[in-house]
Amino acid sequence: MDIRLTFLLGLMISSISALAQPDCPPAGQIIAQLAGTESTSYSTTASGAPLSMDVELVFIDHSDQGSWAADLAMFITSPNGTCIQFGGYNNPVDSNCTQLGNYLAVWPDWNTVSSGTYNATVDLAQSGLSGDGTWDVTIMNGFTSADAAVTYDASWSFNCVLDTTPPTILIDNCPGDTQVSDFCGSAGDLSPETLGFPSFGVFDDICPGDVDLDVSVTESYSQGCGQGMPGQPGGSFTIERTFTAVATDCNGNQSQASCVHFIQVDDLEPPALSVECPSDVTITLDENCELAYEALSPSSVGTPYAQAFDACDAQVDMSMDFYDQPATDDASGLGFSFVRQWFITASDDCGNASFLDCSQTITVDPGGCSYAPGCLYLDADNYDPSATEDDGSCTFSMNPTNPCPTDVDADGTTDTQDLILLLGNFSLVCGE
Repeated sequence: MDIRLTFLLGLMISSISALAQPDCPPAGQIIAQLAGTESTSYSTTASGAPLSMDVELVFIDHSDQGSWAADLAMFITSPNGTCIQFGGYNNPVDSNCTQLGNYLAVWPDWNTVSSGTYNATVDLAQSGLSGDGTWDVTIMNGFTSADAAVTYDASWSFNCVLDTTPPTILIDNCPGDTQVSDFCGSAGDLSPETLGFPSFGVFDDICPGDVDLDVSVTESYSQGCGQGMPGQPGGSFTIERTFTAVATDCNGNQSQASCVHFIQVDDLEPPALSVECPSDVTITLDENCELAYEALSPSSVGTPYAQAFDACDAQVDMSMDFYDQPATDDASGLGFSFVRQWFITASDDCGNASFLDCSQTITVDPGGCSYAPGCLYLDADNYDPSATEDDGSCTFSMNPTNPCPTDVDADGTTDTQDLILLLGNFSLVCGE
């Protein structure tokens, strides 16, 4: 059985933000309402040589005059005197600025009249922007026919280092292999909160303190023995618990690391067994002093009542065997008694077993029947008409009227002993 469960822990080391990289102009923002060709500027003092620029625009055309988000035009001047211009639709060209292209070149997906939020990245690697000093950023409504002002909420951040290296994830205190016994019976807690979490840390040379770290836990169950209760494993089983960390730096580089915690759960507890033995019984012989064998069978005189419960096994196997000890004869010669010993075993699917035994005394009472041993052979010298059972005591005399002449020893039966006597007297001459 393989059961997979996933828990999102939401362990956040830091969130990605628009903080400046080292030696790079800081992020900025302009919020303005501008009609066609109107502009506004933002200045800051910094150093660096940007390779790219991430731009986010919240655009609102209040008059629905047909303005596009793509009408936004931007101008950037760096401390070394370089000026670049990009975006816009039909805005005037500044001859002092290098043209990087209109909206088709920098944000072709913004050509819509719908108000909303739009994002784009502008390549500045060949722009020549650099220096230490004043950086100017200007935004303009680049649609000359926009008589009514639109709202631009423009924010940007510069990327001055080409970062393709993912952050490094550090793992400490990964839980070691764990063994748990009798989990079902103890109602133990196998959760990560109880058995332990690893510690995760991150390092990034470009985005220090600016890395997003998410940790998730995946569990795989391998069933061993025991049926368990509905919806959960039972008996003995193994949990392979994997902690996975995914780190994303401020430039979108991502790395992943994990550690595995093996949890072995063993069922070592035998079932709880209780037994009630059948009561002692007495069986009375019939008037002929006879007793059917079936009268002594367990189905006639009773079997033990046994119950078993196991916390890890919904169906416990039980077996019963019995042994009859040698009988003790009654003084009358007809009655007797013996002890029946019962052995009960309860075992679960993991091989754990419980054993109990009990005993039952069974007595055979002769009741009203009589027992008189004696000779029951009619032609015997000592025939006893009052006898109820032949005890082999018959005797016979040798006479011509013996109805059984082959019974030489007169014991009432012609057998091997008679043959031996005859052979011993072979060729003997009998007198008159």
